Amino acid sequence: MLESIRETDTAYRYGGDEFCLILPDCCIENARDISEKLIEKFTDKFPNYSLSIGLTENGPDEHLEIDALIKNADAKMYMAKKESGSQVRF
Repeated sequence: MLESIRETDTAYRYGGDEFCLILPDCCIENARDISEKLIEKFTDKFPNYSLSIGLTENGPDEHLEIDALIKNADAKMYMAKKESGSQVRF
């Protein structure tokens, strides 16, 4: 995961098989590109597994509290899990 994110980004284990990436100064489109890169590297290394990624954006027009950000990203991730293969939803 660390190979796929920028130097300014941070990655955290959030649950058993869930992770949270913090991508400061990153618009949703760039976050999608980073996610696709992450999926590509993951799939190359683990071809029998898939990733479900949910993205949410904070700012510049709307600023959500941490709990709301996580809830939104989690809901998007579960939308991605409903489809087969690796998916990104935002």
